[in-house]
Amino acid sequence: MAIYRTNDDDKNLGAQEIGKHFRFGDNKHDTLRDGIGRRWILGDGSVVAVRVSRNEPDKQRDEERSAAGLVWSKKPAMTTIMRPRRSISQWSNKTMLKRVLPLLFWLVAQLIPANAATVDLSTSWAEGTLYNRNKAYCTLQASLAPCSARGYVVIQDGLLVAEGYTDGNDRNGKYDAWSATKSWSTFFVGVLVDQGKVSISETLNDIFNDASDWEGVGESNEKKSITVEELLTMTSGLVPGACQDNNGQETIQQVLNHVDYDGNQRGRFNYIGQTHILSRIILRRSGQSPREFAKTAGIFTKLGISDSDYEWDTFGGIEGSAYGLKSNPRILAKLGQLYLQNGEAASGDQLVASSWVAASETNQLAGGDSSSSVNSGFDGYGYQFYNLIDGGSGSLAGAAMAAGAQGQLIVYLPSSSTTIAIMGQGCMGADSSKIFLQSIIDNLNDFAVEQTSCSQSFSYWSYFRQHSTELLAGGLLRGLPEALLGRHPV
Repeated sequence: MAIYRTNDDDKNLGAQEIGKHFRFGDNKHDTLRDGIGRRWILGDGSVVAVRVSRNEPDKQRDEERSAAGLVWSKKPAMTTIMRPRRSISQWSNKTMLKRVLPLLFWLVAQLIPANAATVDLSTSWAEGTLYNRNKAYCTLQASLAPCSARGYVVIQDGLLVAEGYTDGNDRNGKYDAWSATKSWSTFFVGVLVDQGKVSISETLNDIFNDASDWEGVGESNEKKSITVEELLTMTSGLVPGACQDNNGQETIQQVLNHVDYDGNQRGRFNYIGQTHILSRIILRRSGQSPREFAKTAGIFTKLGISDSDYEWDTFGGIEGSAYGLKSNPRILAKLGQLYLQNGEAASGDQLVASSWVAASETNQLAGGDSSSSVNSGFDGYGYQFYNLIDGGSGSLAGAAMAAGAQGQLIVYLPSSSTTIAIMGQGCMGADSSKIFLQSIIDNLNDFAVEQTSCSQSFSYWSYFRQHSTELLAGGLLRGLPEALLGRHPV
């Protein structure tokens, strides 16, 4: 059964020429591209739509198509090749599938939005045409609380569309990322996995395999059996140590003693906020501290991060993996955009495996378990990224988040190709940032609506009147015990 298809050299023809370059062939499954590059699926030749010139087909082509049993139905800008109509009763189930499925697949493909182009993260953020001149920006500026926020950026389709800072803060500042540091450290571990230097199935005993590593370590036999993956998902059975605040984590032994072990909790989510064990894994397997590894492996270069963009606290001369990174929203957003791009730092440059990104943004907790005790907004947990157990829906479909104390958030939303970085401060920062994040999500479409001047400004009265319940129940009640205990949450 003959069908029409393009010659091999016809793939780049313009819309006015593609209709003139068909030849007969007997392939049952082939494709062609129209003048705007769209692929059209040719099933068995019985139904196919082809964008052609508005000019009428010449007589010779009409005769050829008539000889093949094809007739033409003319429309202003589209010509459809079709065979003489047969009644549905004449079609077998197999024939029906052949005719209907290709068209169905094509229709579904048209309904799925195309992914935004991959951004080269080694360069500075490019500003969108409506950067800080859109309706959403005005709404957000009126919601940016000076007492509990530092600043934020919103990236859509790889372009900076909104950015703002409170008094005393700016785009070049270096502010505590707190536990958002964990997500950066886990990303580095993913690069080590790609390099074959560590496996998530390895145990602590495999990595710290010198007898001296375990001298004086409590519950050493139990801790030795913990896997890297259990550390990444906070399901290792490790729980905060009773005396951890007096432990400076200057040595590997102090790090291992910074946490206790509870066998009853193994396999269940228990948040370990302050233990820098991933730093020691990076050091042992790469021979470098996290900062050194990121620089020599080209990670920071490919993300456009220079030494002046960040600071990093050390513990025993080693950068902390649980907290300690200090930077600004523009830099933090690089990690969110990298994961939004499935680990590509630029088109064709896979900085970390897409499978690692998928494992990070997918809930890894056992059924019935959740991370909601730590983060009420996102109840799932992957590789030190929060996510949604059910995968999310609408604007939150496939969303994932890195989070730190006092409102440090890195969020990416695949459904709208959006990356968000928010940095907060103070005991109410966490709740303030969650309120601010929800405002961004509620106004995603308004980043494309031009508004050149903002009539509203922040009002403490309207802010607290609208959000008093969340702020009082969250920030004040959480901040008082922290102040009394002299601890910093991470």
